[in-house]
Amino acid sequence: MFICGDYKWKTDKNIIGRGFGRSSWHGARLAAVVCGSLIICLGAMVTAYVAGSLFWQPGGALTGKEVGLLLLQLFIALAYVTLFFFFSTLIRNTGGAIAINIFFPIFIALVLTILDLAVFKEDNKLSRYWLSQCMTTAANPLAYSGDLRRCWFLAGGYILVFTGLSFWINSKRDV
Repeated sequence: MFICGDYKWKTDKNIIGRGFGRSSWHGARLAAVVCGSLIICLGAMVTAYVAGSLFWQPGGALTGKEVGLLLLQLFIALAYVTLFFFFSTLIRNTGGAIAINIFFPIFIALVLTILDLAVFKEDNKLSRYWLSQCMTTAANPLAYSGDLRRCWFLAGGYILVFTGLSFWINSKRDV
């Protein structure tokens, strides 16, 4: 929301007018969003672990696979963050960015699921390449290592693509 606020309140003009580059300003905003999101995700994970330990069995030490799954979930969450950051940079309107950031991931998952059912009929061939399916895979302690590897690469690809696109859009637009 504060990404769109920078455009609404013309903070971008002030910052760039004082001699800061577009890329450094945009990178600082991305870093702030990533750090804030990581803090929120880690807080949610710790809270869930403590609540689960209090209400059910006390939690033991995490295994290496569980730590790997948690790190993968964080990485996929960062891919979502870069997607949301891209749309906020593209739209520049708080209400529109919130709407598209809610609607777009759900719409893509729905379209891919429909295509899976209509074309492939037996397996989720297309939807497994979308972030929501990667997050579902990362939440499964019995997931195959090949599926987990695919999720690491996909999340990294989404991070690179949407970060690159947001920087490109920021460089092409007027301030």
